[in-house]
This record gives sequence, structure tokens and C-alpha cells, in this order.
Amino acid sequence: MSNKVKIYMIIALSASLLLSACAVPTSAADSEKLRLCVTIYPLSYFADRIGGERVEIHQLIPAGAEPHDWEPTPGNIIMLENSDIFIYNGAGLEHWVSSVLPSVKSKTLTAVETAAGLDLLKMEGDCGDCGYRHQHGAADPHIWLSPRSATEQARAIKEALISVDIEGKSYYESNFRDISNQLYELDKLYSETLEPLQGKEIVVAHAAFGYLCRDYGLSQVAVQGFFPGADPGPADMARIIEYVRRSGIKIIFFESAESDKVARAIAAETGAEVRVLHPLETLSESQIAAGEDYFTIMRKNLGALEKALG
Repeated sequence: MSNKVKIYMIIALSASLLLSACAVPTSAADSEKLRLCVTIYPLSYFADRIGGERVEIHQLIPAGAEPHDWEPTPGNIIMLENSDIFIYNGAGLEHWVSSVLPSVKSKTLTAVETAAGLDLLKMEGDCGDCGYRHQHGAADPHIWLSPRSATEQARAIKEALISVDIEGKSYYESNFRDISNQLYELDKLYSETLEPLQGKEIVVAHAAFGYLCRDYGLSQVAVQGFFPGADPGPADMARIIEYVRRSGIKIIFFESAESDKVARAIAAETGAEVRVLHPLETLSESQIAAGEDYFTIMRKNLGALEKALG
């Protein structure tokens, strides 16, 4: 547990006692809803689609924040203690959960790790044959970028809702059928579009697309490993540049939430173009205001892949 999290927990406990003494009563309508505390955007979106009018959702990691580096504040921990269900990705994405969750002062909180039981990819190994190694020897957490795996995450959310609110079972199951059908159609679209492109490689700034590549026959060469933030050193840059030249790669993808500096540096040395491939860990406030959601971004990603590889 980091010192920062320890301090947050001490402050949160004091604040929790204070707030409980002067809590403002909620309306009857609000008190009847399940209170969901969710970490990242894709899970919040799935929970909203499945829970509908029977839930009240609080997304812990705000729009535009970097989930890999984020840690809870005292207010977040209080929010967690006052929730009925805590929904998180798992697979190491929320590194703070293992230290914070056991200390949460709630006997009724249901915690749901949506990665539990899934066939997870490991983060060891080379990026193709470019010689650049991934930096974290655990599971790849970017499960939601495969519609097939995302369906199982949505199913875990549905089952959790039913376990806490059995009266809403038919409602939750109906909503789950709607979104699972939509995910099935998205999977079908990806399969049909990418089937002629199987075996091709994409160069990405952030190695977030392992599950997508696994399920649709592609492979990724990552510039920055699985977690964004640290630029590759000169030797790694030289290997990547040589690999891009040797392989004839024409497109280098970066994510809109991260700087494109490294991708553009590689492109300048190789003549490749730079385009966006969104990892969907978070959406910006402007994207949300413009009506973007999980499905619109996933379709844009597919269009970018088809144009780059076709």
C-alpha cells in the first residue's frame, strides 16, 4: 500500500464519521436505486446500459484521467463505503484495490472483478521481432477492447446486479440481452472486416490492443509497453524504427489521451503516417458532450484499422 493511499484512508475514515453525523436525507426515489461505484468508463457504460433506471452510478476515475496512475481520494473511499456494488476491471489495472478494498467499512458492499475467470493475456514477450520488451510481467488488463471479452464483463455486471436486487432480475436480463446483441453485431462486423487482413501487424504507442489482435488475427508492436507514460530510450527507438522500415509498416497508431510525440518521431524517420486508435480507458469531456460512447469509438477504431491495413 502506498503512503498516499494510507493517508487517504485515515482521512476518509475521519470524514466518514463526520459525514454520517450530518448526512442529508435522500429522496425516496434515490434511496430505492442501487448505488454503483465503478472505476473506468467502459464498465460504467455497461453498468448504465444494464442497470438503467434502477441504478445510480458513480464513476471513480474521471473523464480524461489516466487509469494506470490514478489513486482514490478520501472522498472516493467514502463513496465506495456508501455503495451497494463496486465494479472494477481487475487484471492489475486498478493497482490500489488490493490495499483499499479490505479496509472499506461496509459489510454489505458487493465487489465485482469483471476480469475474473477470463482467459487473460500475459505481458511478457517481445513486440514482434523488434527486440523491445514489455515492462510489466502480469496480465494485460485491456479486456474491453475485444467485443467478445467485453460481453463477459457485461455479463458479470448483470449477475452482480441480480445478486443484490433479485426483484430487478427480468429488467437486468432484458437490458443485458440488448447490449450483448449489440456487442455480438460489433464482433461480427470486426470479424468480417478484419478476416482478409489476418496476420498483419499494427504499430501502436500503447500496447492496449492485445485482446483485439488475438480475437481477429492481428498482432501489435508496441512502442511504450503496456502502460503509457514513459518514453522509450534511444536504443529502443532505434529498434522500433528499424523494425518499421524492415516490415514496410505505413501507419503508426497513437491514442488520443496521450502525446503523439514518440509516434511522430518514428513516423518522421520512416515515412509512416500517424493516426489515432483509441484504447477506451476513458473518454474526454468533449467526447462525452459530442455523444461519443463505447460503440461509436469501437467502430471508429475498426475504420482506422481497415484503412491502415487494407
